[in-house]
Amino acid sequence: MKSMNLLTILLVVIALSCKDEPAEKEQLQNVFKTINGEVVIAAENYSFKGGTIGSWYLGSALTGFLGNGYMQSSLDTPSDGSHLKFNTASANLNYIINFNESGTYFVHLRTFASDDTANSFFAAINGNEINYGGSNPQNSSKTATYIYVEKLNSWNWYTDGGGAETRNLKVSFNIPAAGRYTFTLYRRDIASVVDHIWLT
Repeated sequence: MKSMNLLTILLVVIALSCKDEPAEKEQLQNVFKTINGEVVIAAENYSFKGGTIGSWYLGSALTGFLGNGYMQSSLDTPSDGSHLKFNTASANLNYIINFNESGTYFVHLRTFASDDTANSFFAAINGNEINYGGSNPQNSSKTATYIYVEKLNSWNWYTDGGGAETRNLKVSFNIPAAGRYTFTLYRRDIASVVDHIWLT
């Protein structure tokens, strides 16, 4: 009986000592790395989620996704329109990545969009909004302000920046030195979906 009590106490101590670790372990399991200057990530394998405006959830209703499903942003719409501007409080998916090579990386998203209400995202590196490719060749005063997705009603890869008067600007960012960074994808439009992220 004594040995059983001691064993029970030991198991309780071990359980308590691990109580605060699952989030860290989950995060460590989902640290990615570039190989030969690129990395492909299933959107549902995020390192951690964040934000208080809206949310992300795992979806599977749209057929043709790769992996276990896709991530879809919630349908709730802030009355002040705050979700339409870059805001670190917006629902976000974070991916911790060890970039083994410095340089310019292009963002490709495998997404599905059927209309204008669910076809755009914001993105950031270490919390800093990505500036999508510079100014519009047709209007130098306009820059791409978000990731724009064509409404083809099918799964496709996109790497374009967008805006009211801006199209066809490639979404890219610079990694100044090899190391660990956090790539973040933010909700812009409600119900936007993302299946895979490819940085190259």
